Amino acid sequence: MYAIGVNPWVWASPVDDEALARLIPRIASFGFDAVELPIEQPGDWDPVRTRDLLAAHGLVAAGVCAVTPPGRDLVDATPAVVESTVAYLMGCVASAAAVGAPCVGGPVYASVGRTWRMSAAARAACYADFRRALAPVADRAGECGVTIGVEALNRYETSVVNTVEQTIEAIDGLPPNVGIMIDTYHMNIEEADPYAALALAGPHIKHVQVSGTDRGAPGADHFDWPRFFSVLRGTGYQGAVCIESFTADNATIATAASIWRPLAPSQDRLAVDGLHHLRKVVA
Repeated sequence: MYAIGVNPWVWASPVDDEALARLIPRIASFGFDAVELPIEQPGDWDPVRTRDLLAAHGLVAAGVCAVTPPGRDLVDATPAVVESTVAYLMGCVASAAAVGAPCVGGPVYASVGRTWRMSAAARAACYADFRRALAPVADRAGECGVTIGVEALNRYETSVVNTVEQTIEAIDGLPPNVGIMIDTYHMNIEEADPYAALALAGPHIKHVQVSGTDRGAPGADHFDWPRFFSVLRGTGYQGAVCIESFTADNATIATAASIWRPLAPSQDRLAVDGLHHLRKVVA
């Protein structure tokens, strides 16, 4: 059975030491196994303190989420921006290693919201630039026993990587600790057949994020969750499956994620209803 986790973004942003001290006991009381840990800004949370807090409540760190607001880019950017983004990702790797998280995942290629048209040749060059910039991060991660999960986003959030097929192309030639972070929300928008895409991603999967097709609770939507988990089991993936959604109470994150209305009667219900549905399907 997969460990089921949740991202504290369901309730709070930024996810800092204060938020984790408040939320981790609640997350444990709901019956989750794991927690995803986003890093919006370096130093938001202390890795050693967080590791001990998770252990005290019987939880593990499922992964670290890299966050790419404007100014964090590895492609189509100035050398200074690329350098600062590499430094940020190196910090994410160090935090993941210290907290015991197996993966750093996210749209690590470009800031969310940046879109531009590319010819086939321009896309190939973009991916080559991405591989060159990410290579030292991948090497450091490998030394730390950490994987990198590259996340495809939907067309409204990026034009760089939208599908599993594009992600495989983008990471081709990078070390084997670089792979794919699955996100069912984006797959539902971009993949003609998300279950076939999941099978294609199979050997490359490093981490899995799930949410309802409207960013709400898994199960309160039209996604075929039994089929999804049947395919996921076939890939051999054995890591955590984490619910990622967002609070509408923080204007910055609500705007970034286009959360314009409540997605459940409460954020607690979103998390708990999603957990119960996932447990039922996985069992």
